[in-house]
Amino acid sequence: MTAETVPNRAALMRQLATIREQGYAINKEESERGLTAISARVRGGTPQLDLAVSVAVPSVRADSLLVKRVRELVLDVVEPGG
Repeated sequence: MTAETVPNRAALMRQLATIREQGYAINKEESERGLTAISARVRGGTPQLDLAVSVAVPSVRADSLLVKRVRELVLDVVEPGG
């Protein structure tokens, strides 16, 4: 846990709803200080085949432009041409 970890269940539920709506998650030092990760679900046809793709970068390099570009790449892997 870090100072950025989601503090309670209600906040976590709100964050999960946002993630489902936008189709990706950004973890800014929530699980490890100094690490930012962008992740998305890869649907495999059945829930048993669902996977995830995640790209992690050092937080010191994770400015808004890099996060935007990595998010675009992750989403393109999940839904090519989407």
